[in-house]
Amino acid sequence: MYPKLIIYDKDGTLVPTKEIYCSMEDQVLIEMGAKSRPWHVYLTHPLRVVDWHGYYRDLGVDASRTQDAIDLFFRKEADLKTIPVIDGVFEALDEIEHMGINQHLLTHNHHESIVRRKLVMTGLNRLFPEGRFTIAHDGKYEHFAGICKIYAAAPDETMFLTDIRADIDDGNRAGLFTIAVSNEHSYDAHSELVKANPRRIITDIRELTEIVRAIL
Repeated sequence: MYPKLIIYDKDGTLVPTKEIYCSMEDQVLIEMGAKSRPWHVYLTHPLRVVDWHGYYRDLGVDASRTQDAIDLFFRKEADLKTIPVIDGVFEALDEIEHMGINQHLLTHNHHESIVRRKLVMTGLNRLFPEGRFTIAHDGKYEHFAGICKIYAAAPDETMFLTDIRADIDDGNRAGLFTIAVSNEHSYDAHSELVKANPRRIITDIRELTEIVRAIL
């Protein structure tokens, strides 16, 4: 396999959003008169994103104030001035760029303006300008073929990095070389990522360059 393309998930893989969002959830609940919860409660809640009103009701927000909680969360998100990237991200991705390998971002979000703003805030827009990132509103599987076509890369010439088990499943189904990122920033636990049977598991994004060099 000669890698022509590497596709990256963003949240938890390149950007430590778990810490940012869970801290914001703590603040929202407290300001709404409810109690903050352990972070795993937020991350694994079945209604999160799917049904925000039900989510906040479940977490103790009065039913008459769930819209206030939702609005408060998104105001806090809009008020963010800077967002860091995970250590080693620019070092690794710049090296991949210098190797002449195409790079593309595939991120899940229902608000395109938020994604564009976050790319600027993190500085990732330098590596992923318009045309080099794709926003998935649902699953990611359906986007792989189109992204590969942009770069004339076959699935077996494409790597996919993510910290989400469902993404690994999608990447495997598409025939990509899947790499799971498992560390303190990852959304899914190491045990869950292992179950998805990725081709490689790394704990530091800089390990990606070693994998690529070994293949080249």
